[in-house]
This record gives sequence, C-alpha cells and structure tokens, in this order.
Amino acid sequence: DLGNGVSFKALDTAYTYTVPGTYFIKLTASTINGCSDSVTTVQPVEVYTLPQSSIAGDTLQCHPGIISFKSSVNTTDSIDVYHWYLDNNPLPDSTKELSTYFNAGNHLLKLIVKTHNGCLDTVAKNVVVDSMKADFTVLTPYLCDKTDTARFTNLSYSVSGISGYQWYFGDGNSSQEIIPVHVYSNPPGTYEVALVVKSSSGCSDSVYKTAAIRQYSKPVVGIQSKLEICTGQKLVFQSTIASDDTIQSMQWMIDSTVVDTTADLNYTFNQMGSYKIKFSVISNHGCVADASVTISVHPIPLPAVTADTTICSGTSVALHAHDGVDYKWLPLTGLSNASITDPVATPDTSIQYTVIVTNMFGCIATDSVTIKVDKRVKIKVKEVPPICSGGAVLLAASGNTNLFKWTPVLGLSDPYSANPVASPTVTTTYVVTGMSLNVCPDDSASV
Repeated sequence: DLGNGVSFKALDTAYTYTVPGTYFIKLTASTINGCSDSVTTVQPVEVYTLPQSSIAGDTLQCHPGIISFKSSVNTTDSIDVYHWYLDNNPLPDSTKELSTYFNAGNHLLKLIVKTHNGCLDTVAKNVVVDSMKADFTVLTPYLCDKTDTARFTNLSYSVSGISGYQWYFGDGNSSQEIIPVHVYSNPPGTYEVALVVKSSSGCSDSVYKTAAIRQYSKPVVGIQSKLEICTGQKLVFQSTIASDDTIQSMQWMIDSTVVDTTADLNYTFNQMGSYKIKFSVISNHGCVADASVTISVHPIPLPAVTADTTICSGTSVALHAHDGVDYKWLPLTGLSNASITDPVATPDTSIQYTVIVTNMFGCIATDSVTIKVDKRVKIKVKEVPPICSGGAVLLAASGNTNLFKWTPVLGLSDPYSANPVASPTVTTTYVVTGMSLNVCPDDSASV
C-alpha cells in the first residue's frame, strides 16, 4: 500500500508519485497457509513540488557583446544551485542572473536549478547573436550635369545574411537594389546618401553620409571670332567659359591637330580652305565641354600686274592687273582711269604705280609696276654766218646724246663730232643726227 490508494502485489516495486505530499508505505506479507504480517514505514516518503524555471531576456541580439539574462523560478522550496550553460559549456555564474559575452552566431543557453531538497529543473533558450554593419562607398563622388551616373559599392555585411536594402539618394528617390546606380535629374548641388540594411535575423543597421555626392553643372563654353578671313591673315579666337567648378585644362584644335592650350587662340592661316575650330575644357572634377565653329579661309588676289617697262617721254603705256572686282591705282598722275583693270599711263617722268586689288571675298593684295620715262634727244644746231669761199666755220650741235653724225661729210673736219669745222667750197646744208641712247628715236636738225 503506497499510501495514496495505490497498491501492488509484488515482492519489490517502484513507483513515481505525481502528486506532492507525505506518504506512509505499508507492506503486508501472507504465507500460503493463511498467516500474514504487516509493517508501516516509520519515516514517510516526502514528495516535493518540482521547481518551474524560465529565462527572461532578449533572445535576438544584433551585435556581439555582453548580454544579460535573468532566471525566474516558481517553487515552494528554496533554490540552492543555479547552473548556467552556453552551448553546453558551463559558465562561472551561479546566481539567478547571468551576464556574459556572446559571439556572433546561434547559441543554446541552458539553466539547471536545484532546490534545497534536491529537486531539479532544466530550461533552455536559443539565442541568436547577429553581427552586421551597413556601409558603402561612393565610386563617383563628383558628377557632371544631369546626365552623369552615380555609382556605389555596397560594403554591408551580416552574419545571418542580409534580407533587404533601402537606399535614399537625397533627392527624394530611393532604391532597394544591392548595388544601385542613380542619375540626379535635379539641379546640380550637394546630396546626402543613406543606406538601411535588414538582416535575416531581423536586425537592422543604417549609415548616413553627408555631402556624399557633389554634382557640378557642365561647363558652358563658346567661341567668339570672325568666320571668314583671307589667306595669310591672323585670326583671334576668344573663348567664353561659364563653370561652377575650376577649369583644369583647355585646348584648341584645328581639324584634328592641337594647336594651343590657353584661353584664346591667335592663328595665321596660310592655306585657303574650310577649317573646323574646336575649343574644349575639362574641369577640376572631370566635367568636359566643348564648342566648335567652322571658318572659311579665302584666297588673296594675284594681281599679276604689268611688268616694269620703259617708254619715251610723251608716249603712253597700257597697264594691267586682274583677279579682282575692285581696282585702285596710285598715284593718279598720268593715268587715264585709276579704277579700272587696264588704265593707260602717260607719265612725264619715271614713276612707280601701285595697284590695290580687292576680290569677291574682300581679300586685298597690292602689286606695283615701275615706268621709266626716257628723255628725247631734242637735238639743236647753232646758226652760223655765211663764209667766204675758202673760209671755215665751227658747227655746234647739242642734245640729250653724245653721239652725232653729220652729213654730208664733205668739208667737215669730223662728221661724228658735236663741233666739227666745216670748210665747204660751195654753199652746203649740213644735217646732224643725234643718235638716241635710250628707247626714244633719233633726232635730226640742219644748218
């Protein structure tokens, strides 16, 4: 008789009491002949209530570190012993509260309590310790205008794995991509970027970077210059630059050749044709802009003026120039018309004429011709008085020459002298010819 209404017929027995209490055990033995005897335990069996323990504390931690837990025990007896185990390894703490360091990972925290009467209870909790960090770098911290793309590197991590990302680009737009790209369509300026990361364990972390993106306006450049010039002329190209960033470099190109790296270009075009002039700049943060113009280089006239010549005083010569639409001859002296292509020149003395020729493009060229004017002989003979037969007289000729020839030669001391002695025997008319030393004709006179 186990004292709780339960009895067994057996030599020995074992029994588990499910209800706390005090129980006296009675054993009755009977022989086969009907004799019997019984005995009751002097000390009863005491059945105590089992302690009911629990662990209070957050079972999800987002970062490794010291975590505290507190035990709670429902018992009618006092607790003599607290045994804490982390991943089945005993901990030194032996009180109802535990504070110990947890590494990242999934852990089993177990508590065994023992009452003063030796009753035990065990409780366990799974503790998840995550290790995570939200972080990123900006690959393109400087952007140009509204067409450049911002790019990022995601450096976030979590031991339990990452379940979601939320990017905020500072212009009202966001993204849930792991590694997003973004175009800032708002006016250029400075933008802050934030990233919120959620882990598979339910933890979250965020990072916020001020002035992460600096977007510059694309420089605006222009070229100021004439668009038409003449061969051999120097043309000045002036650049205009508007930029909210410092200009790092600039260059001028004519067709595909770099010719200068300053703000303005002075260039002489020696060949006619069409040329593309391009001016480009690069700002301190890599913004690029350019502008271009096409210019026409026109040929200058080739007057091909009349060759130098010599004329005789009182005569004329036709001058000529071409390859133009407008002509101006200088000086005006002796010219029939100073504004035509082929004026007639009748100068009194040697002279150089210059012609200024302008073609259909407004290009101007000059050329010159020298006209040498030779003087005529203009021979003169001095009158002589009559002489007596057998007498002599000195003849005298003069003019723009030193070559003379007298005819007839009869009675002359020297027919090639300017002053021969004439001793004619009869009345004679002598003719003297002054031979020209230039382009003018010979001249004659008589006495």
